[in-house]
Amino acid sequence: MKSRQNVANVLKRLWVKVMAKSSATKTKQVKVTLVKSIYGQLKSHQGTINGLGLRRIRDSRVLADTPEIRGMIRSALHLLLVEEL
Repeated sequence: MKSRQNVANVLKRLWVKVMAKSSATKTKQVKVTLVKSIYGQLKSHQGTINGLGLRRIRDSRVLADTPEIRGMIRSALHLLLVEEL
């Protein structure tokens, strides 16, 4: 039983190292800027903007270009300016 756990731990560590290398070398990035106010918007859009790390108008963040981030951007696109880096 312990040998299975040891093998699982070794594989997990190896996977983390591989993913760290691949994400560090091939990561696309997106610059997101808040251009309109979140006041008067749906609560879900406000939460999405906060989740992207934007706090005020003209506030920008450089984020990894992942499907999750793209979905967040798509939901509040009318408030954002998006630039691919």
